Amino acid sequence: MVRSGATACLFVVSACLTGCSPPVQPDPLAPDRVARELVDLERGLGSLPAASEEQRSAALARLDAILAKEAQSLRARHLRARLRLAWGDPAGALADLDALEQSYGRDASTLELRGEALWQERRYGEALGLFQTCLSVEPSRTLAICRIGDALRLRDRKDEARRAYERVLELEPEHPGAKAGLAALAAAPQPQVQPKKPLPKPKEEPRQRGLRLARAGKHQAAIAPLVEALRATPRDQALLWALARCLRRTKRWERAERVLSALAVEARQDPQLLTRVGRALLALPRRSARERAERLAERAVAADAELAAAQHLLGRARARLDKPTAAEAFQQALTLSQSDPQVACDYGLHLARRGAFGAAIRVYRAGLQREPQHVALRTNLMVALFEDGQIQAGDELRLALAAEAKLPASVRRLLERYAPRAQ
Repeated sequence: MVRSGATACLFVVSACLTGCSPPVQPDPLAPDRVARELVDLERGLGSLPAASEEQRSAALARLDAILAKEAQSLRARHLRARLRLAWGDPAGALADLDALEQSYGRDASTLELRGEALWQERRYGEALGLFQTCLSVEPSRTLAICRIGDALRLRDRKDEARRAYERVLELEPEHPGAKAGLAALAAAPQPQVQPKKPLPKPKEEPRQRGLRLARAGKHQAAIAPLVEALRATPRDQALLWALARCLRRTKRWERAERVLSALAVEARQDPQLLTRVGRALLALPRRSARERAERLAERAVAADAELAAAQHLLGRARARLDKPTAAEAFQQALTLSQSDPQVACDYGLHLARRGAFGAAIRVYRAGLQREPQHVALRTNLMVALFEDGQIQAGDELRLALAAEAKLPASVRRLLERYAPRAQ
């Protein structure tokens, strides 16, 4: 039943592909001459499905010639995928889409084209999954909506199919696929009332499955699909971040460090991204990860010396490596951040661990001027006061903290530990 319906709609859907525009993204490798040639080629073809065999052969030959010189040309690769789909070559279109996504990643347009190619190959479950993903990115893609309408119609879910076709015509009043679908609904005999047949369950792709499992906190189960998805798109930052998080949560420290190192390569000289990767590396219990974090922080500071977060990371990394130069980076971060409480907390702890309690007290108080009720700063200040011999001031702060209703258990333990010191 599905086969005959899909064949009947092939010409109509081929006409729809004329409006399946490529992503709005520059084609950095195609010079102006190639861009003009592609525009002329598209105009010369007119209606894609109505092109003659001679026009088709000539068009594909010209595109082959362009891609031989400009293998990464986004527009040429996208156009050839559309032509192959319009002219009944889904396997060729999938090959072009693989190359396209390897270089530029996926967007709504490529998801829609890939779904149509799988539909033409009668891989309906996979195709519907891609169409639904496409619509989650860009809800107005008319070919994707129309194909979902086709699937509903071919399973006698006529009311739902009609709504899908009507939605397509709202977006594109002359859409041939939607018109053909509505005509098929009108011509179909009224079936006897019977239970609705469920749509085939869309096949979940590794990328979707891995990210879904990672978001759900199922870190162990997410690792395999994330790794599989990265084989297809090794530079996908969302996948790399999710995999690094899952590896860290499952205590695979060495692999997590390798994944974060790959993200550092993608960061290039972006100080914000370098700082983010450095923070993730610093969370790993490995000296090599701390050393990498320090190098990334130095690169971030070199790219933007006024970025407080980069200076803060540099101070933390050097403190974890027990380097005396940590204080200089912390001081820069404190100045740039206008005594940010977290910077003050980390800087003060670094000073206290080195026995400089007086300096730590001054840093904590600078942070508390900005956020007077910051629990971590007040707790650290209490400890520093006791350790510096300022017992009365430390005990006053201890009693003030103890009077608060909601305190972390770690703070409660510290209050109990220092209580005898006040007596």
